[in-house]
Amino acid sequence: MVLFAEKEGSLGLLRPECFADRHDEACIQAWADASPEIVGGGRPLISLGREIVTRHGHLIDNLFLDQDGALFVVEMKRGRTPRTVVAQVIDYAAHVSRLDWPEVDILCRGRQGCGVDEAFRRVLGRTLSRERPPAHRLAILAESYDPQAMDAALYLINAGTPLVLLQFTCFRVGGREVLDVRPVLGTLPEPGAVNTQDGADGYDAWLLGSIEQALPGIAQDQGWALRCRRNKQTLPFGCSGWPLSLGDCQLRVDTYKRDAVSLRLAFRRECAPGLQELVERRRTDWAGGFPAAFEIPPYATVFACLTRDMPRPEMGEPEGVEEIVSAVRGMTGGLLPVIGRYFAEQGGGDDGGMDEGTARQAFAGGAGEPLSERLEYGRNGG
Repeated sequence: MVLFAEKEGSLGLLRPECFADRHDEACIQAWADASPEIVGGGRPLISLGREIVTRHGHLIDNLFLDQDGALFVVEMKRGRTPRTVVAQVIDYAAHVSRLDWPEVDILCRGRQGCGVDEAFRRVLGRTLSRERPPAHRLAILAESYDPQAMDAALYLINAGTPLVLLQFTCFRVGGREVLDVRPVLGTLPEPGAVNTQDGADGYDAWLLGSIEQALPGIAQDQGWALRCRRNKQTLPFGCSGWPLSLGDCQLRVDTYKRDAVSLRLAFRRECAPGLQELVERRRTDWAGGFPAAFEIPPYATVFACLTRDMPRPEMGEPEGVEEIVSAVRGMTGGLLPVIGRYFAEQGGGDDGGMDEGTARQAFAGGAGEPLSERLEYGRNGG
């Protein structure tokens, strides 16, 4: 983000300041405790306190209750965040996962001066549901992240851990400090998102499980080798021949949005430079089967996401599932040749005159076949 500030009739570039040079972590803890919207994507949260002692004597920086009634653990860090902070926040998750509603009520009375039900009605304007034990999610808020911390967090997110990394930049304007806070990995839930505590019999398990069962047939029909891993609210998959990890480049079906199922191509820009531009140039090759567009989020992100949203089918409705499976087939049929061409060009400098079918074959070999052999197979046409 590039910001400008008015000064003496003109605009000047606003340069970020190092927060760690002026403040300690207690400062950002106090700001978030007083204004939880800082870590809630601008949405209200209920603060349950700061430096909450766990059963092992560690201190949770900030704990909130979100708009879906889930406990929200936030670890605050100034400066560059090391890899160890990811393990730290998992320790806190283990603690809050054991909390029941009476214990949450005690925390709320200590911070808000009233029970959790009253606080929920006052802050969020509706009744808190206590039908299930409290769910939980996690966040880290820091000025910057060590690459090892990003990789560890990405692994957990792809394994289904509800974790988001938030990054803040501090500016000073007219003697006041201004914070720009944005997610850089993972997502903040939308209001009213489907509760992730539905378990194996829930909507997400039913829908994503149904799509997962259809994927091997799609892969066989289209001639590519499937790699996939289903999580609670997302089904990431791709071709086993892609040289990037599943977290760095993947197709996926998500159920994060309340009223939609999202089909996506998602990839980390720094791991696939130029892929977004190639996909956009080849739009005529895939848009007919996959009418999607790259999302332009209100914050900068390390990921590019080509997204198509579809209506949610009713649970148990086979026609709705078949419609989504058909859309997945259109997504893979249109995008896989383009992605295969991209990886072929990255691997060898040029495509050796490959057509789209050969480019796809080059990256559809068995998961155990060396990448160099698959490339050579594709260049020689089999």
